[in-house]
Amino acid sequence: MYFWENNYDRALEWAQKNPKIKNPSVLGAVIDLGRCLDFLDTRYLKLLLPTYEILKDLMNCADAEMPENKNIGSDSHGYLRRNLDCSVIQLIHQREKKNGKTPYDSVRGVFWEGDAPYLNLGFREKNHNQISVRKPNSIKGYFIPRNRDDDWCIP
Repeated sequence: MYFWENNYDRALEWAQKNPKIKNPSVLGAVIDLGRCLDFLDTRYLKLLLPTYEILKDLMNCADAEMPENKNIGSDSHGYLRRNLDCSVIQLIHQREKKNGKTPYDSVRGVFWEGDAPYLNLGFREKNHNQISVRKPNSIKGYFIPRNRDDDWCIP
Protein backbone atom coordinates (compact mmCIF):
# COMPACT_ATOMS: atom_id res chain seq x y z
CA MET A 1 0.00 0.00 0.00
CA TYR A 2 1.31 3.42 -0.91
CA PHE A 3 0.83 6.69 0.95
CA TRP A 4 1.78 10.30 0.36
CA GLU A 5 3.42 11.61 3.51
CA ASN A 6 1.68 14.79 4.78
CA ASN A 7 0.46 15.77 1.31
CA TYR A 8 -3.33 15.78 1.13
CA ASP A 9 -3.46 17.95 -2.02
CA ARG A 10 -1.07 15.72 -4.01
CA ALA A 11 -2.92 12.57 -2.96
CA LEU A 12 -6.27 14.06 -4.00
CA GLU A 13 -4.83 15.28 -7.31
CA TRP A 14 -3.50 11.79 -8.06
CA ALA A 15 -6.89 10.21 -7.25
CA GLN A 16 -8.75 12.77 -9.39
CA LYS A 17 -6.51 12.07 -12.42
CA ASN A 18 -6.78 8.29 -12.11
CA PRO A 19 -9.56 7.18 -14.51
CA LYS A 20 -10.08 3.96 -12.50
CA ILE A 21 -11.25 5.93 -9.45
CA LYS A 22 -14.91 6.95 -9.75
CA ASN A 23 -15.20 8.92 -6.47
CA PRO A 24 -11.77 10.41 -5.66
CA SER A 25 -11.08 11.14 -2.01
CA VAL A 26 -8.26 11.01 0.52
CA LEU A 27 -8.02 8.78 3.56
CA GLY A 28 -5.47 9.48 6.26
CA ALA A 29 -3.58 6.77 8.11
CA VAL A 30 -1.54 6.46 11.26
CA ILE A 31 1.48 4.39 10.26
CA ASP A 32 4.25 2.87 12.35
CA LEU A 33 7.15 2.68 9.88
CA GLY A 34 8.84 0.01 12.04
CA ARG A 35 12.03 -1.22 10.37
CA CYS A 36 12.01 1.22 7.49
CA LEU A 37 14.10 1.16 4.32
CA ASP A 38 14.27 4.96 4.40
CA PHE A 39 15.77 6.54 1.30
CA LEU A 40 15.80 9.92 3.05
CA ASP A 41 18.64 8.44 5.16
CA THR A 42 22.13 8.21 3.62
CA ARG A 43 22.89 4.73 5.01
CA TYR A 44 20.00 3.27 3.00
CA LEU A 45 20.83 5.28 -0.12
CA LYS A 46 24.21 3.55 -0.06
CA LEU A 47 22.44 0.22 -0.71
CA LEU A 48 21.14 1.34 -4.09
CA LEU A 49 24.25 1.37 -6.29
CA PRO A 50 25.69 -2.01 -5.21
CA THR A 51 22.25 -3.61 -5.50
CA TYR A 52 21.78 -2.03 -8.94
CA GLU A 53 25.13 -3.54 -10.02
CA ILE A 54 24.02 -6.98 -8.76
CA LEU A 55 20.73 -6.63 -10.66
CA LYS A 56 22.62 -5.65 -13.81
CA ASP A 57 24.85 -8.75 -13.48
CA LEU A 58 21.83 -11.00 -12.87
CA MET A 59 20.03 -9.62 -15.92
CA ASN A 60 23.15 -10.06 -18.08
CA CYS A 61 23.60 -13.67 -16.92
CA ALA A 62 19.96 -14.39 -17.69
CA ASP A 63 20.27 -12.59 -21.05
CA ALA A 64 17.24 -10.57 -19.95
CA GLU A 65 16.36 -6.95 -20.58
CA MET A 66 17.13 -4.53 -17.76
CA PRO A 67 13.99 -2.88 -16.31
CA GLU A 68 13.64 0.83 -17.02
CA ASN A 69 12.06 3.83 -15.35
CA LYS A 70 9.68 5.48 -17.83
CA ASN A 71 7.56 8.55 -18.20
CA ILE A 72 3.83 8.13 -18.60
CA GLY A 73 1.98 10.15 -21.20
CA SER A 74 3.13 13.73 -21.61
CA ASP A 75 4.88 14.06 -18.22
CA SER A 76 8.54 14.48 -19.12
CA HIS A 77 9.53 15.77 -15.69
CA GLY A 78 9.56 12.70 -13.51
CA TYR A 79 9.57 8.97 -14.03
CA LEU A 80 6.12 7.81 -13.09
CA ARG A 81 6.61 4.16 -14.01
CA ARG A 82 9.55 3.14 -11.82
CA ASN A 83 10.20 -0.44 -12.94
CA LEU A 84 13.98 -0.20 -12.40
CA ASP A 85 13.67 1.37 -8.96
CA CYS A 86 11.13 -1.26 -7.95
CA SER A 87 13.39 -4.10 -9.13
CA VAL A 88 16.37 -2.72 -7.19
CA ILE A 89 14.29 -2.29 -4.02
CA GLN A 90 12.79 -5.78 -4.36
CA LEU A 91 16.31 -7.18 -4.72
CA ILE A 92 17.33 -5.38 -1.50
CA HIS A 93 14.42 -7.12 0.25
CA GLN A 94 15.38 -10.52 -1.23
CA ARG A 95 19.02 -10.17 -0.19
CA GLU A 96 18.03 -9.15 3.35
CA LYS A 97 15.78 -12.21 3.62
CA LYS A 98 18.49 -14.50 2.20
CA ASN A 99 20.95 -13.13 4.78
CA GLY A 100 18.52 -13.92 7.62
CA LYS A 101 17.78 -10.29 8.49
CA THR A 102 14.44 -9.04 9.74
CA PRO A 103 12.36 -7.88 6.75
CA TYR A 104 11.63 -4.19 6.28
CA ASP A 105 8.14 -3.14 7.36
CA SER A 106 8.05 -0.09 5.10
CA VAL A 107 9.93 1.85 2.42
CA ARG A 108 10.12 5.65 2.33
CA GLY A 109 11.41 7.86 -0.46
CA VAL A 110 11.18 11.26 -2.05
CA PHE A 111 9.98 11.79 -5.60
CA TRP A 112 10.71 14.85 -7.75
CA GLU A 113 7.89 15.22 -10.26
CA GLY A 114 6.40 17.93 -12.41
CA ASP A 115 7.77 21.19 -13.75
CA ALA A 116 9.96 23.65 -11.85
CA PRO A 117 7.90 26.79 -11.13
CA TYR A 118 10.88 28.92 -12.23
CA LEU A 119 14.29 28.40 -13.86
CA ASN A 120 16.91 26.43 -11.89
CA LEU A 121 14.64 25.79 -8.90
CA GLY A 122 15.50 22.54 -7.13
CA PHE A 123 11.85 21.81 -6.33
CA ARG A 124 9.11 20.58 -8.66
CA GLU A 125 5.35 21.14 -8.67
CA LYS A 126 4.54 17.59 -7.57
CA ASN A 127 7.37 16.71 -5.15
CA HIS A 128 6.29 14.30 -2.45
CA ASN A 129 7.49 11.79 0.06
CA GLN A 130 5.96 8.40 -0.49
CA ILE A 131 5.67 5.50 1.92
CA SER A 132 5.14 1.90 0.91
CA VAL A 133 3.71 -0.20 3.74
CA ARG A 134 4.74 -3.82 3.36
CA LYS A 135 3.01 -5.17 6.47
CA PRO A 136 -0.65 -4.26 7.05
CA ASN A 137 -0.14 -4.35 10.84
CA SER A 138 2.02 -1.23 10.43
CA ILE A 139 -1.18 0.70 9.75
CA LYS A 140 -2.51 1.54 13.20
CA GLY A 141 -5.63 3.39 12.12
CA TYR A 142 -7.46 5.31 9.42
CA PHE A 143 -9.16 8.68 9.53
CA ILE A 144 -10.89 11.22 7.32
CA PRO A 145 -8.62 14.29 7.17
CA ARG A 146 -10.13 17.52 8.48
CA ASN A 147 -10.57 20.45 6.15
CA ARG A 148 -7.86 23.03 6.55
CA ASP A 149 -8.96 26.12 8.49
CA ASP A 150 -6.62 28.96 7.51
CA ASP A 151 -7.88 31.06 10.43
CA TRP A 152 -5.91 28.81 12.80
CA CYS A 153 -2.15 28.43 12.82
CA ILE A 154 -0.56 25.02 12.67
CA PRO A 155 1.78 24.53 15.65
